[in-house]
Amino acid sequence: MHALFVESLNEVIDFHTKRYVVSLYRIPNVIWLALYGVSMLSMAGVGYQFGWAGSRDIAISFCLALAFAIVMTLIADLDRVYEGTLRVSQQPMIDLDRKLSADVP
Repeated sequence: MHALFVESLNEVIDFHTKRYVVSLYRIPNVIWLALYGVSMLSMAGVGYQFGWAGSRDIAISFCLALAFAIVMTLIADLDRVYEGTLRVSQQPMIDLDRKLSADVP
């Protein structure tokens, strides 16, 4: 009876550790700043090009800004594993853990 309790307790501790470690690995702030900087430079470059060419196409500007916003939103959503609308399945990691545990004598 004690062995079953200890095994269950160990599993709870292992799962808690896995969840905690996942929350530690986030995208660093430097990368976020670089991403925002590249987006702003790209938008400024497109605006400059439209101004230099003498023509302005609102549809292209809107689509480009929307594409950048969608990509940044997806990156931010994937960075938060247990929050947000996109959730990455942990099933491949669980299967690998089972397979590795089965190989241990």
